[in-house]
Amino acid sequence: MSVTTSNTLLAESLEKPVLIADPDQDKKDLLLEELVEQGERGNAMAQFSLAKIFLSQGQTGKAMSYLTSAARQEDAQALYELAVIRYQGLQGTEASSEEGFKLMLKVAQCKGAKNTDLVSAAQFNIGRAYFQGFGVKQDPEEALKWWKICSNSDTESGVRAMNTLALFYSTPDYADKEKAFSWHVKAAENGHKDSMGTLGLLYMRGEGCLEDRELSLKWLKKSSDNGSIYGSGLLANYYYSTKMYSKAVEVAQSVCDDVAASRATKSQSVTSLISEGLATAHFIYAQCLFLGQGVTKDVDKAAIEYTKATQTNKVVTAQLHSKMMYGRL
Repeated sequence: MSVTTSNTLLAESLEKPVLIADPDQDKKDLLLEELVEQGERGNAMAQFSLAKIFLSQGQTGKAMSYLTSAARQEDAQALYELAVIRYQGLQGTEASSEEGFKLMLKVAQCKGAKNTDLVSAAQFNIGRAYFQGFGVKQDPEEALKWWKICSNSDTESGVRAMNTLALFYSTPDYADKEKAFSWHVKAAENGHKDSMGTLGLLYMRGEGCLEDRELSLKWLKKSSDNGSIYGSGLLANYYYSTKMYSKAVEVAQSVCDDVAASRATKSQSVTSLISEGLATAHFIYAQCLFLGQGVTKDVDKAAIEYTKATQTNKVVTAQLHSKMMYGRL
């Protein structure tokens, strides 16, 4: 078989991995033969592809051999995969956060447009490692440096870094309302749905910016429209605080119903922001039911919703209850 034909098959198998799972066994065998041939010649892309195939088949020894060979050639995909494996001690290896960190550093140094996403993800993880002291001595300033580098990339990790920087400047030790606001603006404008919600909250409170109810509503709506449960909970709270009870009920009930449905299919993972948004939605819905605001009064159903709010996030529910008692909700 000519090298030209071999390279063509290799490209197809890498760009369209579904072909590897083709029910036509002859085609699968042919593609695998081509990958093995290229891998033995030292083609890093083929070696990485073979590693993924053998990992999926439970052939760890072969997989790790190909993965290590590709990593030695500074292949970004292989280096990143190995970094994750070493960090977590997967595939029968002993966990070593130090080795994982060193491999992440190598990924961050990779060049080429095709590696942009991986390099950006590595930069973000390096920042997190420095912040947590995971595999390297804890150093928040170094974490800050790496997250800022990552934020310059037009990638998903870059946007995540913007949001993380906003959260960094919201921590007690590094509190800076103006910087937190500025990074939330950047993250929100680049599509981070939870930063959109936080930005709406900041405009509502006038934290790090001038209070602006119009901009607050704009960003809360954007956050909710983009699927943020956190943003939707804040939006329901906004409508309630401005006495738009029917809208508050509509948004809050929608959040509660959607999350209940997704939980039933086990497709909804609950993070801290999700629990905050969901608890807020349950509480606002309960309050409307209890007082008959924007919905038919139903004390029994209100009690159920209050309970759900507490079960979802006790702290947020207690804060909302306190605000309600003092007329600040």
